[in-house]
Amino acid sequence: MIATMTGQQYRAAFAARATKDVRYYLVGIFIHAENAEVVATDGSIMYYASIERGDGNIEAIIFEPAKIAPSALRVTVEAFDKHNVLVKTYHRSDRATGQHICKIIAGRYPDYQQIIPKSGQAGGPGEAFSFHTKYLALLKTIFGATPVRFTMADPNQAALITTAKPEQGTLLMLPCRL
Repeated sequence: MIATMTGQQYRAAFAARATKDVRYYLVGIFIHAENAEVVATDGSIMYYASIERGDGNIEAIIFEPAKIAPSALRVTVEAFDKHNVLVKTYHRSDRATGQHICKIIAGRYPDYQQIIPKSGQAGGPGEAFSFHTKYLALLKTIFGATPVRFTMADPNQAALITTAKPEQGTLLMLPCRL
């Protein structure tokens, strides 16, 4: 097994990835098993979360994800062959209730850790930031009804969007220029 994550983390990564992009590797979900993180981006937003590393010897992999049922509580990604991974979904038990063979995407994923703000502070009084409504609508898909907190160190950097539940992951969103 390469990695295990919650159904919410998988669905969030699925929502944050690019759908049509000439940068073909952005259409996939990136699992950085060495750092135990799942990452997905479309170039304007990026979702990342800590996951449970598997016992395999794969350090990192990009794969084209399959859509899973909203009721999936846990997802495992396993090596299948040299071109595919097996995504298994679990609903309330230890028995897999869904399986999807997903294509591995060859290529090098961008160094996502470079753009994660090292420190930030909430915008002060009188500061206004604008974000694309398409990405704001994704907040409900990614975090559900959980309240979120926007943190920005600089209006030219991405906003760090977090919840009180660290297991839900973090979203980075670039502000719009007004």
